[in-house]
Amino acid sequence: MEMEKEIQDLRRQLANQQSSPSAPPSTVKEPPSDTASPRISSIPSQLDQYIDSEQAVNSLLDLRSGLDGSAHIRSPSGQLRPSRRLEGITLSNSQVQDLFHRFFTLFHPFMPLLEPSITSDSYYDASPLLFWIIVSVAARHYPLDPTLLPSLSIPISHLLWATLADVPQSYIVVKALCILCTWPIPISSTSKDPTFMLCGLMMQVAMQIGLHRPSHAQDFARFKIELREEEMKDRVKTWVACNMVSQR
Repeated sequence: MEMEKEIQDLRRQLANQQSSPSAPPSTVKEPPSDTASPRISSIPSQLDQYIDSEQAVNSLLDLRSGLDGSAHIRSPSGQLRPSRRLEGITLSNSQVQDLFHRFFTLFHPFMPLLEPSITSDSYYDASPLLFWIIVSVAARHYPLDPTLLPSLSIPISHLLWATLADVPQSYIVVKALCILCTWPIPISSTSKDPTFMLCGLMMQVAMQIGLHRPSHAQDFARFKIELREEEMKDRVKTWVACNMVSQR
């Protein structure tokens, strides 16, 4: 806040200098070539200590770009990387990458529904629910933060029901439900376990979007759909996985 006030004061001073009438030509003296310009010399002294600071420069650039500092983290090279936040839980980019690597190494081989080559940012853009479900599965017995999975249980539950309330559902939500039903979030009582209900929702959503008839996807869509062979195989694989999970 102090730096922002100083920058605002600097801008006012520059505006006053520009708005004031210029001095007669005879009174103007050309400064030597090695002297600082008036713009630089008018910077408050308290700001000088930040000029050589890369962190301060990056922060000013972020403010100018309208970026939220709480939602982004800068790497040592200066590259802006998004952090991920769900309610009161924030994960840095390095934590996300570690958890995704853990998921695709330890869990994905048992339910190969996803593509390991796709980045975590792409998964988040496609479906925040799928992203956080991947994180929750990878957080099982996570040695770097054993409290991460219990902390995620309530926020993911809120995100889950908020996503399911948004109709119609997307194809990727079916995959998210399939993974969640395979590795449900631990609860204290089986009477409160929503896994059976989620399995039913998973099957109904899958049928609503036509996964049970992959060669007739157009019959279940309002817009024209042209599926490639890889997409057709993926829909078949997802439908098979849904049936396996629901009949466990």
